[in-house]
Amino acid sequence: MFKHLLKRRSEVFITVGRRATKRQLSNNAASSWFVERDEKKTLLQNVRKNFPARRNVGYEYASNPNHAIPEQSAEILTIFGVFNNAEDQYAHSVMEAREAYAENLVQPLPGCTEEIAEDEIENYLNKSWKALPIEEIIYAFKRITYYAKKNDECIIDEKYNKFIKYLIANCEKFTDSELSDVLRFIALWPPKYTKKDECFKSFYKALDKECIRRAPNWSYNELLYFCDHWYFLRLLKYTDFSWYIMGKTISKPSKLTPTNLVQFMFYVQCCRWRPGNMYNFEYHLESCVNELDLSELAVISMGFFKSQTPIRNAKLLMKIIQRVIKDIDMVNEICLSAFMKSIRLSTKLHQEHDIIWELISSTLSQIPRLSVQAVVHILATCVKLRLYHPEVLTACVKRFIETKKNARLKDLERLTLGLSCFNFTSDQYPNIYEIILDELRDDSRVEELERYATSLANCLQYLSTVNVYPKDLISMVLDPNNLRLTYGPTAYSIPIPILFIDANVEIEVPDYTGPRLGIKSRTTITKLIVTPPPKKDVLKLSARHRLVVQIMNTFEAIFDSSEMMHLDWVLPQFTDGDVIICLDNNGSPLPVKQIMSEIPFGEIKRAPKVYPEGSKWLAVFICSQTCYIKGTNLLLGKDLVKIRLLEKIGYKPVIIPWTEWYATQLDQKQYLKHKILEE
Repeated sequence: MFKHLLKRRSEVFITVGRRATKRQLSNNAASSWFVERDEKKTLLQNVRKNFPARRNVGYEYASNPNHAIPEQSAEILTIFGVFNNAEDQYAHSVMEAREAYAENLVQPLPGCTEEIAEDEIENYLNKSWKALPIEEIIYAFKRITYYAKKNDECIIDEKYNKFIKYLIANCEKFTDSELSDVLRFIALWPPKYTKKDECFKSFYKALDKECIRRAPNWSYNELLYFCDHWYFLRLLKYTDFSWYIMGKTISKPSKLTPTNLVQFMFYVQCCRWRPGNMYNFEYHLESCVNELDLSELAVISMGFFKSQTPIRNAKLLMKIIQRVIKDIDMVNEICLSAFMKSIRLSTKLHQEHDIIWELISSTLSQIPRLSVQAVVHILATCVKLRLYHPEVLTACVKRFIETKKNARLKDLERLTLGLSCFNFTSDQYPNIYEIILDELRDDSRVEELERYATSLANCLQYLSTVNVYPKDLISMVLDPNNLRLTYGPTAYSIPIPILFIDANVEIEVPDYTGPRLGIKSRTTITKLIVTPPPKKDVLKLSARHRLVVQIMNTFEAIFDSSEMMHLDWVLPQFTDGDVIICLDNNGSPLPVKQIMSEIPFGEIKRAPKVYPEGSKWLAVFICSQTCYIKGTNLLLGKDLVKIRLLEKIGYKPVIIPWTEWYATQLDQKQYLKHKILEE
């Protein structure tokens, strides 16, 4: 199967932009305390970036069939960069089902039952329209549209170019009603065009320009109404009109009705970019959140998540969560997924999570009715907030096993992430990882594995966390041709999961004989991913860096020398380094800095055998708050695997929990002495 998969890979290279910053580290640079770091992204890059197309999810939803967007071929969808997303359709159907939105939504044109002769169309196309009334041009376009729809002809066909140019030339003369009709007529044409076809591009750009010209005189309802036109044309995110309405609306959100807020966030969801500062918008939304039902709140949540905009108003977020808990029995799976996405995007790790725990607990009774696509979003929320709920995890595993054939590769990826994050094992489902591997090996997934190779790599990384190594799949992921086709010809774009798999295999699967990363590629990737050591003289440090600086300073004071300790990346697949110390038989420190610095950066640095037998190599593993399951002293899977790997390459891990360190501020020297001598 895997040879067949590699043969089917497209021979077109995927162009991957290099990372903004390459940290130029020498072999010994990682052993230095200080590395410069400069990562800058412009606002324009953040706002204008192209969001990746998402696959359709097999959700069921109720929608007015008259509002349905015509199906497009995969080729056309790819050119547009926008898929007929099930969540978008569902969100629009929520508005369609409510009378309050009727005025602002595009109503479908009536069908044409009469026969339209070809001679009539030829007459329209060859006619000179320069001196004729606009009403006649609009009527002719209507007849041409019905004819083209019936005969499956495309708007970019050369025979229509002359007439389209007449329409472009007369755009300014259209009334608002006529402009609306023209946009509705375009939506009826068979969708074989693309936004890059010159004739069609000129047409929609002229209409876009006309919408912008009139926009200052339109009410908010009219602005939203014309946004709906562009939504049905699949061009909303490509228009300047959408930028205009986003800017105008976000500047004065208090003028929007509750239904306007929902519709606005729907278009934010379709555009996939942030409209601007949402502070006033969230404040206004908080005041009217009780006027919206759960489905409308789900549409708003989709808008926040799809635009990657966290809800910063804590009261608003709390109200939404409370509504979900209250009506959990009535929440459908699309809405629940939307809420989970926006909640995990918006909730900060340092915040109290009692209400989130209550939300996760409330889903336990609902999991049996949910699809696997919705279930994995519950797991993803637990992972993001480090909330370990064994009953929910077990229920999620059970539901996955029941519906595994409906699971996408992305769902398998999220499931393995959730299980490995909490190092989950179950007496009820002891073979869960074998079940996941069987799904990954299924012949029906060949095309999916080909298209989403990065998801497979992520799955294997998470499986390696729980010491599961499928050699056949690893061989496929590490194959040089596969890497080149997936990530490009250089190592700069190869992600952490590939390095993680490669390094773990070297340590834990010595009998593996398949493809591996070259040392040059591994070194390049390591230089890109490592977190530079913190600077001693920097005032503003992250919580972890502050902890590292304090511990390094204390060790230096204990040993009265910096040669007896060394901050190093002995495991190159991990972004954070560990403090390396060596003790002789009497517990006295031995010099390590020079020895460790001589081992090339990017290699797995096994404990050197340079000192007499009985010497102990220690790796001081500094565990910050994010290393632990919330509210416990249990390490997460990503940290447990590091301890396991350190032991296998000859080091004795010395764990320094952040809670213990800050609890012993008055006698930290004695605390560290006790920790290393105890080991």
